[in-house]
Amino acid sequence: MRVLRFVQRLVACYAIGCVVIGAVLGEIAFRPARIPINRRVEAQEVAGQFGGVLQDVVITASDEVRLQGWFIRPAADKGDAAIP
Repeated sequence: MRVLRFVQRLVACYAIGCVVIGAVLGEIAFRPARIPINRRVEAQEVAGQFGGVLQDVVITASDEVRLQGWFIRPAADKGDAAIP
């Protein structure tokens, strides 16, 4: 009886640990750290770590607000894009 209860608790802890670790890894993978627009050098370093080239982008919205950001062209371009 004690062994069965111990195994149940062990399985429950394992399942909870898997969920927590999965949530943390998901946050890291799908919500990368944002770098403010005034820290271009840092953004260039991050892009360079992955073999990317950083390009400045400015878009004027319909209400005349200028939106600034970066476009990072990867070393091996596969035609996909990610816009955070």
